[in-house]
Amino acid sequence: MVSTEIISNLKKSSLALGLTKKGTANPILLAGSGFMIDESGFFVSAAHVSNSVYTIAEKLKKKGTDVDVRIFISQARKDHAEFVSIKVGLGYELRNIEFTKDDTKIVVDSDIYVGRVLGNEKFPFLKFDEPTKIQILDPVIMCGYPSTSSSINLHSDDNTRWSPIIQPGIISSLLPIDESQNPYGIQTDIIGTAGSSGSAIINADTGVVLGIAQKILPAQISIPENTAKIGLTYGISNYFAANSIKHVITEIKSEIDENGNPHKGITVNQPVVLSTENVDLSNVYKD
Repeated sequence: MVSTEIISNLKKSSLALGLTKKGTANPILLAGSGFMIDESGFFVSAAHVSNSVYTIAEKLKKKGTDVDVRIFISQARKDHAEFVSIKVGLGYELRNIEFTKDDTKIVVDSDIYVGRVLGNEKFPFLKFDEPTKIQILDPVIMCGYPSTSSSINLHSDDNTRWSPIIQPGIISSLLPIDESQNPYGIQTDIIGTAGSSGSAIINADTGVVLGIAQKILPAQISIPENTAKIGLTYGISNYFAANSIKHVITEIKSEIDENGNPHKGITVNQPVVLSTENVDLSNVYKD
């Protein structure tokens, strides 16, 4: 049985990424999920989630509506919950990780976003700092905000759910093959939807992050008003994500002050070589 401590920390560390009108705290859009990986405010999501957020922000700005990019964390109270809104300062999209195996160059589409919120508050976080052994049939838990704005029902006072959703399952396959000692991807039997992207996938016994939910093997479901895609959740494994994310955090720390504010003169959209991995830090965002 999963410990209540692991479940509690997973829910406290999970977040949604979205937008508010500039200077306000209430979300007008939630695009996907994410989770804290450091007590000082570093968090992870999927790059296609952050790209969607910043693309919409730019479109709204052109139409005359200024917005803030924020994360939203549910904080439970005795009989209700609050959706805490925190502004994002600086973040990188980590799109490709290159490595060499048996003299063959391999490129993994990492689809990772690493951000840092403003302020110096301390946060609950998930352990995600080194590769951890992953095996078929390992019990796992995913936590996030599937369907995001729709499931939380942002624009209604009724049936509002602030808490992230816990979804248990198992590791059903590894990529490229099940026998991989260092798998770059994990396949689960957990059903995900749009909005699940960026969720943490943790080991149910230890609470350690095994991967980041990124894609689903889709089955299209039609309902009268729209069409939805749901399917089995795929994620990049911690074998490829953990060390790369540590390098990105080091890079961001060199470009912010103690309150998470970016230093002046930071160059954006600049490819950077980190360690032995050729990492494309495309689409660097700052407030």
